[in-house]
Amino acid sequence: QQQQPQQQQRPMQHHQVGQAPTTNRNNVINPMSAMPSQTSLLSQSSSTERSLTNTPLYDRLVSEEVKDLKEYIRITENLSRRVIDLEKIHFDLEHRLEEEQIKVQNLEHTLRQREKTWKGQCDTLEKENAESQKLIRDEKVKVNKLLDMVNRLQNEIRNMIMNKFSGGYHPNQNQYHMQ
Repeated sequence: QQQQPQQQQRPMQHHQVGQAPTTNRNNVINPMSAMPSQTSLLSQSSSTERSLTNTPLYDRLVSEEVKDLKEYIRITENLSRRVIDLEKIHFDLEHRLEEEQIKVQNLEHTLRQREKTWKGQCDTLEKENAESQKLIRDEKVKVNKLLDMVNRLQNEIRNMIMNKFSGGYHPNQNQYHMQ
């Protein structure tokens, strides 16, 4: 009868030791939560020594430990696969980022070249505009001088005609005399 309470206590201790791994909010398995504590390992080892005399319990405990170890191995393998997948994703993202950086640098270089080209064209057009404005001013000055000269000549011709005919000679009178 004494062995029955011990047998009942040992499975309870084992359930404390071999708790299932917990998961956090992101459903990531925390393998450390499933690891047995040092005190539970000590109590397990002392219970294992006592159970050596009782073979079926020992076999059951060992098989549960094997299950737990297999579960830890499965968790570790899953985490290793996840790490490998994340490393692949990281490498892919890093590679894409580098490609995008090269594209951005090429675009910036092209932009700088086009800005230089546009600035050169703009400067050329501004120079041409300034030269055209100067030519227009020069031509206006020449036109104004010519108009002044024409006006003076017209005035001189009018004055000459007025002086020539002002002496009592009227062009209308000459027409009557000639007839």
